[in-house]
Amino acid sequence: MDQQRVNSIATRFTAALQRHLAARGLDLATPFAVQRYNAAVADTAMRLPTFSHPSSTLGVLVANSRALWPRFTAYIRRDPAHVTRGGPHPFDRFVALAVDESLALARAEAGVPEDVVAEVRGYQDPPPKMVAMQRLAHAAGLAHFDQACFLSVHAEFGPWIALRAAIVIDLPGPPDTPADPPNPVPAALPAHLARHLARLLPAGTSYHAKPVPAAAPSNLDTVPPLDGLDAPTRALVEQMHGPLHGDWRDWLIMRDVAAVASLGGEGARKARYEDEAVEYHYTKESHVLRGIIGEEAWRAAGGAA
Repeated sequence: MDQQRVNSIATRFTAALQRHLAARGLDLATPFAVQRYNAAVADTAMRLPTFSHPSSTLGVLVANSRALWPRFTAYIRRDPAHVTRGGPHPFDRFVALAVDESLALARAEAGVPEDVVAEVRGYQDPPPKMVAMQRLAHAAGLAHFDQACFLSVHAEFGPWIALRAAIVIDLPGPPDTPADPPNPVPAALPAHLARHLARLLPAGTSYHAKPVPAAAPSNLDTVPPLDGLDAPTRALVEQMHGPLHGDWRDWLIMRDVAAVASLGGEGARKARYEDEAVEYHYTKESHVLRGIIGEEAWRAAGGAA
């Protein structure tokens, strides 16, 4: 197959994949050169295959804003059994189904030959298929990886995005290198986020159960100055530094603080997930989904009383 035709197939495939993913709520799918991501990760076990393309292999980072949750809730209302059967994580299964369907449709629409290999790696895949999703989002130009709070911060949606999967296919990737995304979080905020994170973690560990980030303060009794933060952000930061709840809300407030600081109050409200989505993503409690589909449908689908 000549190079011009291969390039044309790659372009059509990328556009079709983004369109089909967006129709399923995965609205932030971003193409990237696999080699750029591989250069950004020191752990060779977390690198992605480059197949037959030495300089740029096509990858697509599958991500979403708050657009995904309404698609999911509409799906489980149509098919309540999806919640009660097939495994413990119905939301993750819904995302996997959406990715697989989109990939198949995009391949067919773009005329990708059957012998062209593609791989899908989910955000929770264990080694040897684990992907450093936040570093990938940064390398792809989608979102800045703020290591003070371990959040990926998007220019429009702030930290209210999710990174779901990486698709890699044996086609040429984008020739251009995106600029590193700037950090929308004000420079005065990371010290506050790092202090709060250190309060939540066992001594000697970090968010990913690895050594504590260098930014974590050693003295948790010392509150960094609030200079440089606007009034709404200062109010949330003061709340964050107050007594802990001892549950998922202590993690949520870091996201709310980063959102208000980077987007402003109105922007943060528009980007924030629905309350039921927030609770479900942080707790995975089945009662959230039970409330969405209704008691009668829950019981008819075989849900526990």
